Amino acid sequence: MNNNHMLAIIETKLTLDDRKVYARSLQQNEKEASLEGLLSFFNDELETRTRATASIRSSTFHQSKVNLTQRQSTDSSQHQKWKKCWPCEYDDH
Repeated sequence: MNNNHMLAIIETKLTLDDRKVYARSLQQNEKEASLEGLLSFFNDELETRTRATASIRSSTFHQSKVNLTQRQSTDSSQHQKWKKCWPCEYDDH
């Protein structure tokens, strides 16, 4: 599995931006392309992207509340009954 053909197939499935980042990391580290190197690059990128998109955890940070919209009615007869089939409005089928 550690051959150039398999490495080329995996590289073609990368997005253009990921290919650029991978090529740049190969040049900076002065390494040759290999399957082990590609897998270590994937691990490093996964950790980096996970850290970059992680939510901020702080005691002063308050999450916004989600308010559901409801119909304000005191009469229960005004609520519609749930129907399984909306076009024909029957529950039989």
